[in-house]
Amino acid sequence: MSDRPSTPAAESGGNEDRERDWLDDLYTEEPTAAAPEPDASRTFWWARSKGSETYEPEQEEPGEILRPAPGVHVTINPPAQEQPQTSDPRRSLRRRWLATHGALAGVGWYIGLGPAMADLLTSTGRSAPAVGIGLVLISTLFGLFLPGLPYVPPQLRPLVVALCRIPACTAVLALALHAPNALI
Repeated sequence: MSDRPSTPAAESGGNEDRERDWLDDLYTEEPTAAAPEPDASRTFWWARSKGSETYEPEQEEPGEILRPAPGVHVTINPPAQEQPQTSDPRRSLRRRWLATHGALAGVGWYIGLGPAMADLLTSTGRSAPAVGIGLVLISTLFGLFLPGLPYVPPQLRPLVVALCRIPACTAVLALALHAPNALI
């Protein structure tokens, strides 16, 4: 008899000369040799530890932090509270410009320029938009041409420029509020 173990086909009188396949070897052969030791350079990073070559889960000790086993771990974090978008520098500059010029128009209205310009616009009637634009252009001349600005101390230059912009900002506000067919 041969060294091959018997198969169900051989016992039932089938063809004994047929070639054996992997399924026959799987169920008939017994492992004789131990598996080779894994090479340390071929083990995965999570299987390596400082003291041994393979990963061995540690026994739980009271008060010790548990280390998760290797694999995929999903951590769900609640979304952070939304912060206002301040990353656009142009947006913050526009807000600052609008707040500054609005405050200057308020100062001009408070000192009496605004009511005087509003009376002028209401007395001109339907030509008030043209007169208002003229007021804005004429009052802008104060801020455009400042020949003495280089002689003003550097700490006071922003204040001088702001004082020169008060009439123009007040004229724009009066035009927006008191011209016929005004948008506001």
